[in-house]
Amino acid sequence: PHLTDRTHADNCVALGYSEINSGHYDRALEILNFVIKHEPNAVSAWIGRGSVFAMQRKLIEAVADFSLAIKLMPSIAETWKRRGQTYAALGNIVNALSDLQQALVLFPEDADVYYQRGMIYYQIHNYRKVKQDFCKALDYGVTPAAYLFYMLGQACMDLGDYTDSIQAFEEVIKIDSKHRDAYCNIGSAYRELGDGVKAIEFFVKSL
Repeated sequence: PHLTDRTHADNCVALGYSEINSGHYDRALEILNFVIKHEPNAVSAWIGRGSVFAMQRKLIEAVADFSLAIKLMPSIAETWKRRGQTYAALGNIVNALSDLQQALVLFPEDADVYYQRGMIYYQIHNYRKVKQDFCKALDYGVTPAAYLFYMLGQACMDLGDYTDSIQAFEEVIKIDSKHRDAYCNIGSAYRELGDGVKAIEFFVKSL
């Protein structure tokens, strides 16, 4: 088989992505390797193969493919995001944050990037940044989840922003009404605010 023109290459890449979405990673690699061999400037093929490598936990290979895609076309925000995520998985926090920042320069409304960066800041205990990024992620439409609001609440607690922490933990309870830690943390926040009655109320609910 051979690639007859660029349209054929694009169709092959699309097929490769379809195989990725179906979880057929070996077949996807076979197709994307074929495209890269014949069309080495096909940026989407490098991104696709890098994504497969990342899913297979071949993180060094993934970084290499994303880096080549960025070299070929540095204006694609998604590539910076994926390389940033891969750097984060490798524990390279500095490069991860740098790449995610560049992704936001190119696409400032990407809720997922704010969420991903907030997760990294949570790992390194930069709770001010956690609060900023999680709030941005929610503003831009990231899917609300109990664990996101819980981490936001924890970050606010560590910052001493007890009123904001209560609001975040209340969102946790709206999603998961049996989340005992959320009730307990609301009680702790009210205690810090000097409201003993409310504190006891929520401590009791956590039991």
